[in-house]
Amino acid sequence: MDHKRRSVVRALMKVVGPKSAENYEKAIYDMCSRVAEKDEVECDAVYASLSYEKVGQFVASRSREEREAVFADIRGDVCGWKSAIYKPQYENKMRLLKRSREKPKAVKGDRKCKAKGCDSDEFYVWSQQTRSGDEGMTHYFQCAKCGKRGREK
Repeated sequence: MDHKRRSVVRALMKVVGPKSAENYEKAIYDMCSRVAEKDEVECDAVYASLSYEKVGQFVASRSREEREAVFADIRGDVCGWKSAIYKPQYENKMRLLKRSREKPKAVKGDRKCKAKGCDSDEFYVWSQQTRSGDEGMTHYFQCAKCGKRGREK
């Protein structure tokens, strides 16, 4: 066992104990071998990043269930944002990304468009926090007919 693998075992020992640490390291090494073979790269290059990722996940896990989820990810060659330990953050990221791609609904308001030749009173409206947290949000609007934009602070 080389220096990198021994350092991974030592780091895992602090979290899961000596006997489990060797088993987990072996599983991490096997995962790295499979990923390296699939990607047609050297195992050492893959091991350097993935082993530290998985050790970090073991360290961050707060319960036996979370450690088992990390181990299941190792057996399934799951890494990065798809890992079980990041699932809540990943789902939140995807939800926010989806929401940011949705076009705001047009609403009829009490204002009229100020563009020449446009008398629309239907606007897309959204708000954003553009200044410090103790100041109000900036409200944006865009005419649904001509596309003219404006904002209110």
